[in-house]
Amino acid sequence: MKKILITLLLAFTISGFSQNLESKIPKNATAIVAINGDAIFDLISMTDINNIDFVKQGLQASKQNSITDFGFDLESKAYYFFQTVDV
Repeated sequence: MKKILITLLLAFTISGFSQNLESKIPKNATAIVAINGDAIFDLISMTDINNIDFVKQGLQASKQNSITDFGFDLESKAYYFFQTVDV
């Protein structure tokens, strides 16, 4: 019973420290793009992506079997921003 309780507390603690990526975007960003990975993979399967020629070449060069082997969560949201900087 103690092991189950400790496991549950640990799981809630870890989920409480999950990254809030929106807070990492600078306030003065000119453009922000959010891409929902779930929506993309509803349209195309991971097998189809791995079979694209330039993806195959990159996977062979890096000795990986799939894009997911790189450790990215491709089904989560990704944020891209553009920020102008005066030089």
